[in-house]
Amino acid sequence: MDLTLAEFSCFSVKSKQQILNYKAMYISSLALNNGDSLLLYSMNGQFITMQINQTTGKPVSVDTIVHKDMLYLFAENNELSGLLN
Repeated sequence: MDLTLAEFSCFSVKSKQQILNYKAMYISSLALNNGDSLLLYSMNGQFITMQINQTTGKPVSVDTIVHKDMLYLFAENNELSGLLN
């Protein structure tokens, strides 16, 4: 069964990480200025980002709404045109 973004957003950050690792497709990552990593996932046709603290390896935040303009940040390293409908 697929989760909607509304259902997904009700989970804790740790649970969201587990769901992303199990059900989502990892696309790319970016290094942030503070040393953290921003990971981009696709799940059920939607894009989701997860910020990981590099020191602890734990998720800091999971954002379920990703604007298409933000995808261009990830497109510098990868070809994402096939993912954009």
